[in-house]
Amino acid sequence: MSFKYLICLDFEATCWSYDWKENAEIIEFGAILLNVNSGTIEDRFHHYVRPIRYPQLSEYCINLTGITQSMVDCQPTFSTIYSYFIDWLRMLQNTKGLQFTSSARARISDGPNTTFCSWSNWDLSFYFRNDCARNHIICQPLFKAWIDVRQLFNQIYMAFINRNLRFSYALEIASIRTVGSPHSAISDAINLAKLAMHLINRGVRFNAITNYY
Repeated sequence: MSFKYLICLDFEATCWSYDWKENAEIIEFGAILLNVNSGTIEDRFHHYVRPIRYPQLSEYCINLTGITQSMVDCQPTFSTIYSYFIDWLRMLQNTKGLQFTSSARARISDGPNTTFCSWSNWDLSFYFRNDCARNHIICQPLFKAWIDVRQLFNQIYMAFINRNLRFSYALEIASIRTVGSPHSAISDAINLAKLAMHLINRGVRFNAITNYY
C-alpha cells in the first residue's frame, strides 16, 4: 500500500552568484496535489513572495529563476503566504480527507494517506524551516516529514546515484516531458509529480517518509 496522495512542492529563493545560502528567502511557492491512484493533479497552490531581509533581487537570481523585481514587490510576505498555504491544506483535508504524516507517524499503517515530497531535502529542511524561524512561525508537525524523491530515484537508476544529482538531469534520464521553464516553482512541482508517477509505474513504493526532523 502507498500514499493515496502526494503534495509535490518546490520553492524558489533569493540567491546570489556567491554562496550566501543562509540569507535565502523564499520568493516563489509552488505545490500540487497528486492523486497517486489516477496519476492526475487535482489541485495546486502557487504564489510569489516578497522577501523582506534582502528585498532587492540580484541579477543572478532574476536570470536564474525568471522572477523579476516587479513580480515580488506587490506580493505578500512569507508569513501571509504561509497562512494561505495552511488554508489550502485545510481545504484539502476537508474535501479530500487528507491525513498527514509527521515525524512521529511515519508510515501509512499508522493512518495517514498523504505526505509532502520534494527533490532533495533543501525545500522543507532548509528554506521553509529557515523562513518559518525568521518570521517567528512555529512549524506544524505535518511540515516535519516528507519524501525525498531523489532517494527513491536512486532505487531505479543506480548508475546515476549522486547525492547532488540535479533535478533537471533526473528528468532527462527518466525521459520526462517537462512543462514550463527550469527554476519555476510551480513548473518544478508539476514535473516532480510526473517523475513521482514515473517511479511508481516502475515499481517504486511511496509508502513511507524518507526524512523528518
